[in-house]
Amino acid sequence: MYRLRGKVGFVTLKHLNQHCSLQVNLLLTKNRDLESQIHVLRQICNKLTSGISESSSTISFSPDNLKKQHIIKRSSPFKELNLNELLAGYTAPSRVKHKTSLVINDFLRVIFRQVCGPDPSDIWNFAHRTSNVSRKPDLQDLPESIVITLNDFVLDALSLGNEDLEGYRLNSIRSLRTSYWISLGTSDEEREKKFNYLLEQKTFYCGQIRTCIAEAL
Repeated sequence: MYRLRGKVGFVTLKHLNQHCSLQVNLLLTKNRDLESQIHVLRQICNKLTSGISESSSTISFSPDNLKKQHIIKRSSPFKELNLNELLAGYTAPSRVKHKTSLVINDFLRVIFRQVCGPDPSDIWNFAHRTSNVSRKPDLQDLPESIVITLNDFVLDALSLGNEDLEGYRLNSIRSLRTSYWISLGTSDEEREKKFNYLLEQKTFYCGQIRTCIAEAL
């Protein structure tokens, strides 16, 4: 038996053990609750991240979205290629349909198989470098004019190519009530929310497009 200091009376080791067990159980319960809360927060963060990076519900790569004509101009070994017409006849294979960036990557490969002539294999003499480090220094850089054309085309096919979709233009298009601004929703609050969402998507895909070009070559 042990005497507890500052208190009158005695407690047995059995009582001490029961007390300690109770405290341990309380701590374990609190820990499980904390783990559960952390798990929920992680799920929320994952949903928010995936929503910002890529949303198949509102962003799609489709010829129906195109507002402009996009043509790769003839410049040996590249031949003239109408990208609008090519996309109109394209059907994404089932293995890539679940993710927009994979569809873009697959379609870029379709472009590269046709863009050079008379020998289509000339395209494999080119690379698009997204960093200063090159694994194949003997390859030529894909002309920047073609990279720009592809970038503008993909953004347009994603409905992200409107010239008003720039952060610095928000106040201007809102005050001028441009047709693009009006098309974003039924109220200014709704329009601004949609504008900011599309701007996030544009920022994301601008990086993705160059990566897709590099991977497709």
